[in-house]
Amino acid sequence: MRILVLSDRIPPEHAGGAEKIAWQLALGYHVAGHTVQVVAATPGPTQAEVRQGVQTLHLHSRYPAPLAGLGFAL
Repeated sequence: MRILVLSDRIPPEHAGGAEKIAWQLALGYHVAGHTVQVVAATPGPTQAEVRQGVQTLHLHSRYPAPLAGLGFAL
């Protein structure tokens, strides 16, 4: 099965609860033999890489300042 996991952030850059859960799900799917990709936001330039066998795509994103106080990436 092909699976896409979407998360605002993922470890190791951010290690909060939701980020950990998204990453652990992606790793679990990968170990189970599925093709997994993760898409996450980054304040830096867009980049693609493979982490622990999982293809990740980090898309440049900037949240409006009022949302930054709610835990969104800047």
